[in-house]
Amino acid sequence: MGKTASSGMSVLLDKMATAMKEFEGWTVGSRSYRNNNPGNLKFAGQAGAIGQDDEGHAIFDSYDSGWAALIHQLSMYFNGTSSVIQPENCLYTLYSHYAEANSVEYAEYVGQALGVDPSLSLAQIQAFYTGVSNV
Repeated sequence: MGKTASSGMSVLLDKMATAMKEFEGWTVGSRSYRNNNPGNLKFAGQAGAIGQDDEGHAIFDSYDSGWAALIHQLSMYFNGTSSVIQPENCLYTLYSHYAEANSVEYAEYVGQALGVDPSLSLAQIQAFYTGVSNV
């Protein structure tokens, strides 16, 4: 039984979110940990967000809500519904908008975790994981 596009996309999103959680320094006491926000997302009224901290990062009611918000945000990048990042953008472009610092290192860290070159477009990365191109 082969992998489906849906399961491939789930694997991609999970790997990407896990790499971001690691890069964001998720440890007991860290900002992302205290805020239940593994991706250190800025507050934008996300489901499960109960406010924001002094630097504008969303505070979530639970880890699961913060994780779901990160997966949702990443999904928007891949499906073209983000107003900033589109499927033709690469990881370098994504993290130059997403990261507050070290965007090149961030892109390369996530690319390594995904097993892809960070200069590939999100659409190419998605096709690598799902076997389906939506470009």
